[in-house]
Amino acid sequence: MKRKCLLLLWLLVLSAVGQSALAQTPAGQTAPDMAHESHHRLLFENSQVRVFSLKLGYNESEFTCHDHAFLLVTLEDCQPAMWLEDQSPIVPGRLKQGDVNLVSGLWTRGMRNDQKSMCRFVVVEFLDLRATMNAGTGYAGTGYAGNAGPSVDPAAKVDAAAKSIATVPLGASYVTTAYLPHGESIPARPKDIGELLIPIAGLDLKAEDDRHIRKSAGEVEWIEAGSGSAWESAGSAPARFVLVRFLPDDSPGSGK
Repeated sequence: MKRKCLLLLWLLVLSAVGQSALAQTPAGQTAPDMAHESHHRLLFENSQVRVFSLKLGYNESEFTCHDHAFLLVTLEDCQPAMWLEDQSPIVPGRLKQGDVNLVSGLWTRGMRNDQKSMCRFVVVEFLDLRATMNAGTGYAGTGYAGNAGPSVDPAAKVDAAAKSIATVPLGASYVTTAYLPHGESIPARPKDIGELLIPIAGLDLKAEDDRHIRKSAGEVEWIEAGSGSAWESAGSAPARFVLVRFLPDDSPGSGK
C-alpha cells in the first residue's frame, strides 16, 4: 500500500499537568512580543512574515503575546509544557522532529522545557490575515499541519526510503512538508509565488540550473517570486524541510 504523509488539520489532544502556580505570569508583568523575548531570535522579516528561532534549555520558559497566527516547526523531539495566560500548564503530547503546528493569534502563550534536552523550534508568524483565513483551528486555536519526515504505516514501521510531499492550503498561503531521499525531487512551484524554506535537518538541494542550496537545521531561506525551481535531494542524508508559500497579491485567493 502506498505510504504518504497525511497533512490534515486535526485537533491535538491535551492533558492537564502540574499546578497552575508553576505557569502563571507574575502579577503586573506584561508579556512581550517575540522580538523582545530573550529566547527568540529574529531570522527573517518582510511584509508577509516574521520568522524566529526559539530555543529553550532545561527548565527555561518563555511567555509572549501573539497578535497573529503562526506556525510552530519542531526541529528536535520535545515535550514542553504549554499554557495560555491565566491557565494551568498542559502537555500536548510529544512534539516530534518535523512536526508543523498552526496556532491562532490573539492569545498570550507560555512554554516551558522540563526535560534535559534542548527544545528547538522555528516560529513563522503570518502578518497578513488572508494567509490563514481558511485554516481550521483546534483547542486554543492549535491544529496539526503534518510532519516533514518518513511515512508511517499502521504497524508503526517507518519507510525511510519513501519520498513524501504533502500540502495544506491555509488561505493565501500553503504549507508543504517534504521528505526526499537522495535523488528524489520536488517539482517546480508556480513562478509568481514567494517561498520560505525551513530545513528540519541539514540538507543539500540541487536546483535545475545546478545551483545548490545547502542549509543546516533551522537555517531558513526566503526565495523570491520568480526564482522557484524543481529541487533534487543531492545530499547523502534525506532532505527534510517545510515550505511556506505565499500567493501574489493579485491572485484570486489573496483577496485583492
